[in-house]
Amino acid sequence: MVALRSLSAQTLSLSSLSVLLAAFCATTTSAQSPAAGAPPDAAQLAPLVKQLEKSFAGTKKHEAGEAFLSDLETRAADAALAADDAPELYRKELAALRTFAAQAHVPAERKPSEWKLVRKKVAKVAPPTETWPEVEFLAYAFGTRELAAQSELATKPATALAAGKLALTPQILPLGLRAADLARGTFPERELILAGLLRSLDVDRGPERYARFLDSWRNPGPDGEETFYQALDRTSGTEASVFFYDIMLAEFTKGFADVEGSKSLKVAHDHLHTAFLTYRQYRGFCEAVAHALLLPHDEPLPHRLRRYDYSSTKGLPAGRDYSLRHQIDILLEDAHGDPLAIVQLAQEILRGHPLPDPLWSAESDPVFYFGQRFAEKKLRATTEELKAARWKRSEARARAWRLVVMEGLAAAKA
Repeated sequence: MVALRSLSAQTLSLSSLSVLLAAFCATTTSAQSPAAGAPPDAAQLAPLVKQLEKSFAGTKKHEAGEAFLSDLETRAADAALAADDAPELYRKELAALRTFAAQAHVPAERKPSEWKLVRKKVAKVAPPTETWPEVEFLAYAFGTRELAAQSELATKPATALAAGKLALTPQILPLGLRAADLARGTFPERELILAGLLRSLDVDRGPERYARFLDSWRNPGPDGEETFYQALDRTSGTEASVFFYDIMLAEFTKGFADVEGSKSLKVAHDHLHTAFLTYRQYRGFCEAVAHALLLPHDEPLPHRLRRYDYSSTKGLPAGRDYSLRHQIDILLEDAHGDPLAIVQLAQEILRGHPLPDPLWSAESDPVFYFGQRFAEKKLRATTEELKAARWKRSEARARAWRLVVMEGLAAAKA
């Protein structure tokens, strides 16, 4: 078999890539792809992505790698459109989602922080295929509203973006990361679109000082320095899942002088607990909406967002078994697949029910108000009909898309 890595950037045009890939895919066995376009697991995807990175390693082969990925994405999207019974609506949905990538970073809105943001120590992390759909390269930072590096590899482009020295394009993301996202059935610039969606949904500016506190505070432990969010996610489901560090409590009372009864450890503890719970529900809601708009329905939300996922309603009686993700699916189908309609609805809810000031004065959960608005909606069909239609179309698209990508990645194998 001819290896793609043996072809130079000068001779590897898009047209020749299409011919080569067609020939390669014709010889690819079904064992190299997940069953009938199902979500690939780490064992299937990791070696193909690794080989892709190896095939196009080096500056001279970079252009060829970009051309390869672009062609692969075009063919995957064409396959998904062909599998959809409403291709024009799907084309508009794809275009609308992609517009959010440009909103991922606006350095002009940088603000000084009460706490100096400390770069966390980079520990060994699992490859993206093990943690997907968690962000591995550039993530939206609540509080600063900017992209934040998630690894040493991402530090340089993040710094250049903040200084306005680098254009916000998909090409700033590693080739292998983009290929892995494509294979899952999403855009290669998924992380940028996700960041843009979160920035659009994060409309409540009131708690930004508290958000910066949570992201700047570090717990020095056996797993390296981690934020409170990271620590809570890591210990979720264990005996240590609920905890507050004395150091964090002290910094909280020192940084927020308006904490009532701050001299009382119990009162400060209660305030910190309520503030964190309230803000986490706001942040979790934003993250769940953004992920639900991007992911195929057969891919679960990140583990920390499972309370919003389909599985959270198991065992509930009919009529009350719609999770936030179910509701988004139904509203999307009712809006003919327009993600802007969902974003605007979420924005209305968050602006109409802002977080309490101060955060520890009351509890508030946006998912409750979203459920109210969902129940009030006059839909063009029954909820079950809309859900079934959305899932059928989502499954057809994702399976066709993934099959093309997985076969293309297998073809890049030397």
